[in-house]
Amino acid sequence: MAGAPRLGVCGGRHERGFVFTWPIWRDPMTLAAIRGLLATLGAKSTKNDPDRLKNMGVVELRRAKRISVGKFMNFERAMAEQIQSA
Repeated sequence: MAGAPRLGVCGGRHERGFVFTWPIWRDPMTLAAIRGLLATLGAKSTKNDPDRLKNMGVVELRRAKRISVGKFMNFERAMAEQIQSA
């Protein structure tokens, strides 16, 4: 149904189906920093700003798309995305 409200998930967004993205980072982080990082990943502009992600300590992104398997929902195997500087 077009225009229907959708549940928002930190790190997830609807892009030709629901996609969940999570970071792999190099240094320890606080829970607040992790929440902020996941919220940043939900923003569409982050995908175009690899330097910002690198500055936050992210070395790789993992992305999994939700799929329908018969009457059940599942996720595809996550694909790794290296963070490349512009």
